[in-house]
Amino acid sequence: MKPGGPMICILAGAFWLPAVTTGCGADDGDNLDVIDTGAPQDDVAFYDNPTPTDIPAAQDLPVEKDTPVVKDNPPIPDQPGDPGDVSLDLDPKDTCTPDDGQSTEVQECVPEGGSVAVIPNAPECCDGLKKIPCDAPDEYGFCLSCDGAAICAKCGNGDCGPGENVCNCPEDCAEPCDPPDFPTNCAEVSQFQCGFMAECKAGELQAQWHHHWFCNGMEDITDFWCSYTCPNGCKEGTIEDWPVDGKALVTIHCIQCVKPEDCEALSLPHDDCDGHWECLGGQCNWICDTPCLGLGGLFMDTVTDGKCCDGLTPVPDCDIGDGGCICKKCPCYICVPCGDKVCGPFEHKCNCEVDCPDEEKCVPTDQSECAGSNPGDKPDGVLKLGVNGHDLSIVHAGVNLNCCHEFEICFTPKMGELVVKETIIQPAAPCFCMCDFDLSATLEGIKSGTYAFSLYNEEKDKVLFTEEVVIP
Repeated sequence: MKPGGPMICILAGAFWLPAVTTGCGADDGDNLDVIDTGAPQDDVAFYDNPTPTDIPAAQDLPVEKDTPVVKDNPPIPDQPGDPGDVSLDLDPKDTCTPDDGQSTEVQECVPEGGSVAVIPNAPECCDGLKKIPCDAPDEYGFCLSCDGAAICAKCGNGDCGPGENVCNCPEDCAEPCDPPDFPTNCAEVSQFQCGFMAECKAGELQAQWHHHWFCNGMEDITDFWCSYTCPNGCKEGTIEDWPVDGKALVTIHCIQCVKPEDCEALSLPHDDCDGHWECLGGQCNWICDTPCLGLGGLFMDTVTDGKCCDGLTPVPDCDIGDGGCICKKCPCYICVPCGDKVCGPFEHKCNCEVDCPDEEKCVPTDQSECAGSNPGDKPDGVLKLGVNGHDLSIVHAGVNLNCCHEFEICFTPKMGELVVKETIIQPAAPCFCMCDFDLSATLEGIKSGTYAFSLYNEEKDKVLFTEEVVIP
């Protein structure tokens, strides 16, 4: 029994209250106040801190409301005679334990690297240690916050000891970080990640952008700039598109040529045929000297023999429409390697079904490593498109997706439309985490024309971007 606690006994119709309630052992059982309730005197019962529900006749008892509760009291033995003469032969050491409010049990301190719950009266860290947060990096190095516990550590001594990490004790555990580095020559820049802006000014391309990167579990953002003097100048003014890299920026926006000789110095790709360069509208064009047409070559003639170069087959120049194939009402053909069992550039279901049994074509897709999860106000990421001849490069940067999904980019080259889908290929079941990814691919062999471009993501189940794309 705790000191000061009431012991209330019912013997027939009377109550006994200890006359002394100041400490354990102060009452030997002889000093009992007896209060008669007027109830029949047949039975004996004992209550720990009774309530009116337990003892209907005790509403007027002078029991203080704030009196501590008595626990583990022994039953009262039967007593003969008049209730007013009853005394209890109780040994104080059997009924309660002396308690001065201070525990006699010695608590052990928590050693280095040990954790401590954040609750009242929790044990303290051993001498020389201090409490630090329980935050820790995830598998990608991103700091995860932790609540409800602390770690006992020697944080601040310059040594990354037990329980310490870059998130809860950076002063001991942080490692030197080198920010990403990009050349100032735009033609050599490998990636324009975020915030790309560029212009052509006095024949020089000038670009600026910023790059997100992680150091010791914390995200940082670094600004970059570059420039490139186009040998033959560039179209003055703001550049509206977002090239994939510096090479694409220079190729698309620098005037390639003033005369054919300028094209020779650029080492540009061209059709696999004997021919020569011509400078048309500031752009280099390869003209085949032989009568055959290369990959993607178009012609209109009722005679098809010898029109396409070796390895290529003339097939009807048809397009995929909403209701099926749409073929021109003319003897129009396109040269493709139809029959090689590969659904390649310029080929699709409506001009080479033997290689392309489905309208949708899936292409090799590059998916970056997880870059943490920081979707901000752009959980759908940023779309970057680049046109290089008849090829369209796609970079879907910083899209927030399930960390276990693997994606493949597929597209349908419809008449006047490019319907692109990011399809989940593995696994079917998602994980309980999200990541920022970059998805990229190149759609090769798109015929010249203006297209309504759309990008759909299967996980998000919606079209994320729509744009107009011009293939020259």
